[in-house]
Amino acid sequence: APHYDDVEAFLLQVEGRKRWRVYAPRAPEEWLARESSPNFDQSDVGEPVLDAWLEQGDLLYIPRGCIHQAHSDEDTHSLHITVSTAQGSHWADLVEHAAVQAVQLASRATVALRASLPPHFFRTAINNRHADTQYGHGAHNARDHIVRYTKNLLNDAVGKHFAFDQAASFVARTF
Repeated sequence: APHYDDVEAFLLQVEGRKRWRVYAPRAPEEWLARESSPNFDQSDVGEPVLDAWLEQGDLLYIPRGCIHQAHSDEDTHSLHITVSTAQGSHWADLVEHAAVQAVQLASRATVALRASLPPHFFRTAINNRHADTQYGHGAHNARDHIVRYTKNLLNDAVGKHFAFDQAASFVARTF
């Protein structure tokens, strides 16, 4: 079934032949996917950008996030080898790991990060769509204050503890 993967795939046709259809991602969010997709219905994928038979010795590259599907003739044996790369080695993985490490280090060193959320936090920060009518005009101001305070914590406390080297080592070990 048509699907996309979270890896860059290099396919080497070793024996027989196989028909490969490759489709462009359906939306910008699918380019360079960080997770594999579920199987799609044929009607979801449109026309292929590549429709080719791989013969013995042929090599095909399928970028991460490109929808693809394959099938072989019923009367022909087919064997291909897939070599994949780039799983879990994206900028987002590096930044995500570094940010988690930074928050952990900053929370040990910064009392403000360990403080409890204010009693009005959930009322003003989460339920602000109708804040003026439900809680009065000052509710938006309170939410704005919470947003500014949170951003300052991120910039001041967490920014100081951004651990690039640790994050780079982690991503390299999981590559």
